[in-house]
Amino acid sequence: MRRGSGLVLGLALSLLMPSACQNCPHGCPATEAGATLVVTTSPAKAVSGVQAILTGPVVGTMSCQPNFSAILCSWPNGVPFTPGTYSLQVSAPGYPTTTIQVEVGISSPGCGCTVGSISPSTISLGSADAATD
Repeated sequence: MRRGSGLVLGLALSLLMPSACQNCPHGCPATEAGATLVVTTSPAKAVSGVQAILTGPVVGTMSCQPNFSAILCSWPNGVPFTPGTYSLQVSAPGYPTTTIQVEVGISSPGCGCTVGSISPSTISLGSADAATD
């Protein structure tokens, strides 16, 4: 091997290394983790006034916004992202309130990134007409 070819190979590998760190979701997110919940309705439509309350290691009301035919709810502002088991209560005008247990977790896909998750990450609300006592 020629003396200069080792240097070229080293430079080529160093240029490839940063690209491996670009596989983090959305680049590297901010230092605070968060998670998103999708609320769907039957029939499918975006509904205003959805409220999602998490009760567990920390308590907070998620910020929910209509998004096409679903609703996206984000981790509560100002509430530290804390892994654990939570009770999630979701309510919306015209739909029965639904309460389920969810797991909140943090994973590290690499590159120093942290990603939060809620599982299950989707909850469906049936119409009040379909509710049974």
